[in-house]
Amino acid sequence: MTEELEQLLKNLKLRRILEIYEEQLRAADKDDISYSDFVTRLVRAQWQAKQEGALEWRIRRANLPERWSLEACRGLSSPWNTPDSGHRC
Repeated sequence: MTEELEQLLKNLKLRRILEIYEEQLRAADKDDISYSDFVTRLVRAQWQAKQEGALEWRIRRANLPERWSLEACRGLSSPWNTPDSGHRC
């Protein structure tokens, strides 16, 4: 990665692309991936990181009494999710 590209990614706050660029570049070279697919992978990873960050921000902003996760709350409306089941949601 050139210094210019690194600085641009930092200035644009594209941290996830900055983190995975070299790895994805090697994979693209090894697997003979097209430029379009390479860019798509980078942008998709950045988008996913943004979505995760937004969700994390919403959870923190909710000021819940204890830390919950989506995984812990899966099946919330399930008949097996009773107070005796050990689920905390």
